[in-house]
Amino acid sequence: MNFAKGLYWHFKNAMPVGLDPLPIFLDLVHRYSEPHRRYHTVLHVEDCLNEYLNAIKNDGATDPAVVLAIFWHDAVYQGVSGDDESRSADLLEGVLPPSAARYSAASMIRKTDSYAYAGSFGIMGDCDLAGLGKAWPEYEQNRARIRAEYRVSDAYWNAGRAKFLASMLALPRIFSTEDFYGRYEARARENMSRELAALGEK
Repeated sequence: MNFAKGLYWHFKNAMPVGLDPLPIFLDLVHRYSEPHRRYHTVLHVEDCLNEYLNAIKNDGATDPAVVLAIFWHDAVYQGVSGDDESRSADLLEGVLPPSAARYSAASMIRKTDSYAYAGSFGIMGDCDLAGLGKAWPEYEQNRARIRAEYRVSDAYWNAGRAKFLASMLALPRIFSTEDFYGRYEARARENMSRELAALGEK
């Protein structure tokens, strides 16, 4: 659990007063540790949080709503687009009392239910998609881990993955904030184009 100590500090500070954050945090860690997960684990949450902290390092305090959205955005993950996001947001709303931060966090999560709107996801969505813009070895490692989460045939996976890649590349932009756009847009498009070309050869 040592790796989770830094995560817990940020989680605790984002949580509303009056709730004991530890059991809620441990429940989330348990969810992100489910045996079928290979990419959407606690390490993905940590990566998203680090992306966010790096993006705002010159702006001062964190936004609790963004932090909460990062922690809950894949709390439910069965590989069903739309349903996973909605159920993750529902889970957050079932734990946290009504507040502006809860409403905003749940809205951020639900907004990511379709990658057709990736260019308008906002900073939380940009953090989630940042892996697309990493150097090719890390991108390929992430792709392999996501593939391992799907118990489907290679033919089925390849067709679905190609559709996803083509739809992302057709967007005017993938990252909605200027910081993420400047750092990751070009490489994300290069990575996805390379993967799509490889799929076309299979």
